Amino acid sequence: MTCKEQDRGASKIIYYPCLIAEVLSPGTEAIERGKKFQNYRRISTLKKYILINAQQMIVECFRLNQNGI
Repeated sequence: MTCKEQDRGASKIIYYPCLIAEVLSPGTEAIERGKKFQNYRRISTLKKYILINAQQMIVECFRLNQNGI
């Protein structure tokens, strides 16, 4: 999800996401929790990162704190 006007017409790539949600699978969970999350934290516009575990019906939401971390 984007919060920037620059992304409104985007059809394939959003450059200024404020929310990213991932559905976890056993084969990709380590990547999404590790390297992807590390890279996503570098996106200045990102406010929330949501991980959805469909197998265990668990949703985790990571959001920036007051210090931007």
